[in-house]
Amino acid sequence: PIIQSAVSAAEWCLQHDDACARLSRDDLVRALCVFALNAFGFLADGKTQGATSLFVIGSKFSHRCLRPNCCFHGQDGQLAFRAVRDIAPGEVLTICYLGPWGACSTRRRKQLLMESKGFV
Repeated sequence: PIIQSAVSAAEWCLQHDDACARLSRDDLVRALCVFALNAFGFLADGKTQGATSLFVIGSKFSHRCLRPNCCFHGQDGQLAFRAVRDIAPGEVLTICYLGPWGACSTRRRKQLLMESKGFV
């Protein structure tokens, strides 16, 4: 779904946006996929109005379905992270990419990850 969506969006952009014409179709598709895989969507923070947004630091966290060591939420147009347990020095910081929606059955979680991030 991510690649198909990126291809459709790239084709639309190339036809309707002069700035996109400076990029090759493949480069535009690649950029849209990178954005989709690193973006956070639907933050109920009163500022982003639910828009999908890219947060440079937030995109560096690794995914862990069960028992991540951090959680995140939107706060005043920014992404806030909180440790949910003690984190050892050198330990990789992890979040569940699904946020609070990750608290569901394994089957549903796999479906949501495939739809939103292209992996299970």
